[in-house]
Amino acid sequence: MPSKLSKFSKICLESFIDLSNFVISSPISYINIRKFLYGGAPDDFYKTFYNLEKGHYLTTKKRNGQKFYYLTKKGKKITTELLVKYKIKKQKWDGQWRILIFDIPENKRRFRDNMRQSLLNLGFIKLQKSVWITPYDIIDDLYEIIPGFREGDWFEYVEAKHISSKKKLKEYFRLK
Repeated sequence: MPSKLSKFSKICLESFIDLSNFVISSPISYINIRKFLYGGAPDDFYKTFYNLEKGHYLTTKKRNGQKFYYLTKKGKKITTELLVKYKIKKQKWDGQWRILIFDIPENKRRFRDNMRQSLLNLGFIKLQKSVWITPYDIIDDLYEIIPGFREGDWFEYVEAKHISSKKKLKEYFRLK
């Protein structure tokens, strides 16, 4: 997730997530967002939504005299990452390791760098140069978060029960 987003900006984007159903909703009325976050609206609230709009995370439209916020493609990506983090917190470890191996050509360097950052944001750690691992079952979310992600092209996704560095990984991920 980009570090330039403030904690409050992330909280505002989280207001688009329906945690009871684990879905991202859109649009959300300005009034509902304000009610969700506060009883009123402090100065930071207005500034934050202005900055989210300026950063192309949100866009607004007026309907029936009411202002509605919509997530942009960029906003949906960040919000999906936040949603995955919520899912991860609720998951119990099933004893499987999820390993992502990739070989992305040099002419796709920018994509590769963005993908690495997305993997870090999703709770993966680097096992080796192009080998990443997580104990969380989030393969379906990779399709949404990483544009161009398709198993078999540049990626191989493996689920494994045993791994030689199991003790160190369990300690890192705080697993029992």
